[in-house]
Amino acid sequence: MPFAPVPSLREISERCGMARSTVGHILGGRSHLFRPETRELVLRTAEQLGWKRPADWRSVSRGRFGCAVLLKSVMQDRSCIGTNFLVALEEHLLERNMHVAMARLPDATLASETALRRLLKQWSADGMFISYTLRPPPRLHALIGRLDLPAVWLNSRAVRDAVHPDDLGAGRTAAELLLAAGHRRIAYVGYPFPLTMPEEHMHYSMQDRPAGARAAVLACGAAWLHVSGSDSASVATWRERLARPDRETAVIAYNPLQILPVLHAAALLGLRVPQDLSLITFHDETVWMLDQEIASLALPEARSAEIAVAHLCARIGGAPSRALEALPFTVRSTLTIGPPPPRVKGRPTARR
Repeated sequence: MPFAPVPSLREISERCGMARSTVGHILGGRSHLFRPETRELVLRTAEQLGWKRPADWRSVSRGRFGCAVLLKSVMQDRSCIGTNFLVALEEHLLERNMHVAMARLPDATLASETALRRLLKQWSADGMFISYTLRPPPRLHALIGRLDLPAVWLNSRAVRDAVHPDDLGAGRTAAELLLAAGHRRIAYVGYPFPLTMPEEHMHYSMQDRPAGARAAVLACGAAWLHVSGSDSASVATWRERLARPDRETAVIAYNPLQILPVLHAAALLGLRVPQDLSLITFHDETVWMLDQEIASLALPEARSAEIAVAHLCARIGGAPSRALEALPFTVRSTLTIGPPPPRVKGRPTARR
């Protein structure tokens, strides 16, 4: 079947009796500038002549691009975003006939109202997702609020329009799982950042996860230990701790990397997981180490993407800016959580 020729603007304008510029504006995405009857006349005439409306013509007719820009820093450690989240984000945008464009920009380009307006225009975007897990540009949040731009912050605890996991609740849940198994000496191994690192250089989850776990442990009268800094990544430190008579019987790790020195030390001491030592961590994928699935709480990546897309589309449609609730983690596995080992004369012993 031969392709039908695409009608020219001149042909459409002559048929409907409208100026060529009017036809060009309406078919080119600026139909919101004209009366409804004028829009419908031009669109109906164009279709009669063989012009095909694009799949997202309703958005085009309202002067929208069907695009959201994902704004990131040029410094990778300041804009951490998971693959599972990106896949879910694209899927939820496609359901709304939208797509995402990536923009990695230096802070200096985001320091004025003019720059932000130009960003949306240059990227042909209706709104933006903002991914700054560390140190966002100093004026960015205030500028977006002042301009009332459609924007959603990702993995951030910004006051409004921010989608983020409930890391405080996740820490509490991890501790409660261990407490329910009978553990009363619980350690938390944090990210091995220097103890002198400023708070603004740490993601909020580095504080919220241990804070939630600590509150749950102390509320039960159990013993709590928080290991951070260089000691958290030291096999020697963990070997010395796990060899003590009053050692911890369970460990919560900020992420899977922090489990490795604990597992190494436990293996050197002949301690088995979970018979002699229970472990749990947080991640967006199933965690496997030494041929064993590690107990973990799953980050709400898919749900975060769903909420982010829904809220951004609502903001593009004129909905007001508002605060969003933190999203809970889910328990993926408890395979490395068991009861604490029996004690002989006050000393935990490895069960054989």
